[in-house]
Amino acid sequence: MTVRKHPEYLAKARHPAWESIESEWDIFPGMTNIRSINISKSGIITDQRTIAPVLPNLRSARLSGGFYPGSLECILLTSPDLAELHLVGVGEVQHVGKYRRTGTPTLIPFLDLCSSTPGRMPNLKILTLSREQTQSTLEPVRPALESWACFLRQYADQLEVLTLELERPSIFRWNDTDAQDAFMTHIVPLLKSGEFKRVKRIELLGAARLTPEDATQITAVLPSEVDFLWTPALSALDVYEYALDEFINFMSDS
Repeated sequence: MTVRKHPEYLAKARHPAWESIESEWDIFPGMTNIRSINISKSGIITDQRTIAPVLPNLRSARLSGGFYPGSLECILLTSPDLAELHLVGVGEVQHVGKYRRTGTPTLIPFLDLCSSTPGRMPNLKILTLSREQTQSTLEPVRPALESWACFLRQYADQLEVLTLELERPSIFRWNDTDAQDAFMTHIVPLLKSGEFKRVKRIELLGAARLTPEDATQITAVLPSEVDFLWTPALSALDVYEYALDEFINFMSDS
């Protein structure tokens, strides 16, 4: 990597992006002026001894992949200026081998930490929480969304833009409605609570769907100018037809 040959570049970096940070974690302490970061795909941290608070001036972050326990805290909870956060299919891996990972990536420990210690993200305004389809076979959706709800309740009164996305029905699990059921149980009551007092836009994607009655009740307690984007809840027939279309597409691409 260029910065290893020219460490003087570290202090000038503002908006880096990585597909993996497994071998780059040790350069973070020198990147004190980073304002935004984008880490996609797999970002496993294999050496717990290298994890320390970094990025004190971070304002925007987009993360996906698996991280060693504690590393999300070091990346995201060091800067009080963090205003924009997108967590897309991201989680901490509880057991990491030298050459491979084991265990289930989960975001629950990080979200629970933020929920139990108020003020960790005092300037958070834009938030995306998104589960990838592959997560539905690894991490149970109900405890995950319960953790989402606790986290959202903690930051509801300061959020301005909120995007929630749940995995769509799988072509191999077409009758699985756990994601939508969990969303209705844990997230919809929070959206109806009126706690999102400053929100300007809410977007619900994937299996994060509503009945018209729920949408009406949520709209009634949101600020009058809010941009609220949602789709109707899937019936059993809708789920079957969607899964059938996905299967046909899968076979045609094979």
